[in-house]
Amino acid sequence: MQCLFDTYLLELNRWKYSLPPELKVDRSTKKNMFPHAYILNMSYHTSIILLCKPFLPKQKQHRASAESHNGADKASKTAMLLCAESAKEIATLSQQYRSAFSSFRRSPITATHCTLSAALVTVQAYHLGHTQSQTSTKHLLETFSKTLEELSDSWLPARRYWNSIRQIDQGFGRAGVVETDIIRPTGIRGYYKSTALLTGLASWRRQIST
Repeated sequence: MQCLFDTYLLELNRWKYSLPPELKVDRSTKKNMFPHAYILNMSYHTSIILLCKPFLPKQKQHRASAESHNGADKASKTAMLLCAESAKEIATLSQQYRSAFSSFRRSPITATHCTLSAALVTVQAYHLGHTQSQTSTKHLLETFSKTLEELSDSWLPARRYWNSIRQIDQGFGRAGVVETDIIRPTGIRGYYKSTALLTGLASWRRQIST
């Protein structure tokens, strides 16, 4: 399983680095004025999250002590760190997209899947101690919430997910919030499993093989 993970991760990275300049989004250069370039890069980071998903700690580990987390295997730690980093990159790309095109109101629905995946894994990473602070995590959730709100003008699913992420953001860090309920809210579970796994991963496998 680890060998398969390493192989797909290498293929994804090769694909990203082989993109033509027109499809790359570089923070140090001028704005990329191709909107699909931002969505493409967001999809890449979403694929990293999907690839890591089987290696993430199980729900029972969410309730474990800090000592148990320290004893987690290397694969789980690596997967969680990669997910957290990809979520941050999706947030950065969202801000860059908004800076170039004002909002996500005319963006394809693909951005909904990317943003939702990043938001869910951000909360999970926080509860497992893989993010810097509650403040930085809340800032990421606010970014994802804003993106989903803008997408909700054009896409009905985005409105439902925006409401869920907004509630998570508003209640984030409060006592009595159940971590497992936050990580997989009931209203999002079906979308996260079916669309993420079937549409997201399948499409990336087709692109890698061509």
